[in-house]
Amino acid sequence: MTRFLVFIVNIALPTYLSAADWSYYGADPGGSQYSYLDQINVDNVQDLEEVWRYNTGDLKNKPRAIKHSAFEATPIIIGDQLIFCTPFNEVISLDPVSGEEQWRFDPKISLEQHPANQYVCRGVSYWRDHRGSGQEICSERIFMGTNDRRIISLDKLSGKPCTEFGNDGEVTLDPGMPLRWDGEFQITSPPAIINDLVIVGSAISDNLRANAPRGIVRAYSARSGKLVWQFDPISENDDKTWQNQSAKVTGHANVWAPMSVDAENDLVFLPTSSPSPDFYGGKRLGDNLYADSH
Repeated sequence: MTRFLVFIVNIALPTYLSAADWSYYGADPGGSQYSYLDQINVDNVQDLEEVWRYNTGDLKNKPRAIKHSAFEATPIIIGDQLIFCTPFNEVISLDPVSGEEQWRFDPKISLEQHPANQYVCRGVSYWRDHRGSGQEICSERIFMGTNDRRIISLDKLSGKPCTEFGNDGEVTLDPGMPLRWDGEFQITSPPAIINDLVIVGSAISDNLRANAPRGIVRAYSARSGKLVWQFDPISENDDKTWQNQSAKVTGHANVWAPMSVDAENDLVFLPTSSPSPDFYGGKRLGDNLYADSH
């Protein structure tokens, strides 16, 4: 009986990563989702057999909330750790060979918030601090955005919060206006990592109101959690593409999906969504740059 364990290779690997690492949500910073590995192919894929399985326990432990969730996580692999998040933002590290749990972190999000886009966490992100020897606590970090709009920083080896990041290891995003309910504004995709920045978008409830929270993209220091820059796709100074001052009473244009980066050219690519409300643009005439136009 042949048993296979699938490892994924990264493209343009940094020197500190091995050929078995899948250290980004989309394999590499540009999100190619491609692997050069050929051990498993069209001739032998039918011979694959299960080696191990892991149960998060959510079905048993969260019976009421589970029906409002979606398990969409893509794990990352760095060395001897396979790391992913549950729909309820618990981060779990497993041994990729045996499937044994190495650590588990629970941010204890509220299960009463009824998130507009379900409880979902598509993945986590990895960052390494190149200023030290690599042996210090939190010299390698795992970042995650949560359903209750936090960015959390964890030590890769232990799963404990990196307390020098933000407030005891976390930063809470300000939606810029009162929310209709706690789950109207979320972070559902893994942050983008470029150099020493952690970049996050947001997921906002669609078709609820026109004057809604803005889809501002924010970049934070991976070390301190301090805000470095932010970008609002809706510009109140753009009278040509947001006519009749509609930008002042429009929201969204948020980036809910995973972003990709080009570190060599210092670029981050933002897949923006529609401005609010989704299906009616009669009061926001023009091209509505830099949201997708309607």
